[in-house]
Amino acid sequence: MTQQEFESDVSYLVRPLLNDDEHAGFFADTGTLFAACSEETARSIFHTLSRKFGLGQVQINGPINGEYAYDFV
Repeated sequence: MTQQEFESDVSYLVRPLLNDDEHAGFFADTGTLFAACSEETARSIFHTLSRKFGLGQVQINGPINGEYAYDFV
């Protein structure tokens, strides 16, 4: 799977979890997903991604300036 396909798959999972005033996206080629959202939404994103990619395969940091960062290991 290419990086672009991976990011597209992740975006497909995350998009329905976001409220109208929240957004998420990948920054450059880092592979890190950034989400400007509430803590409740951040937890939903984390749990959804962990179910998809496996427990321990997704790390979350934040909030930092209102954003959460998700790294895939």
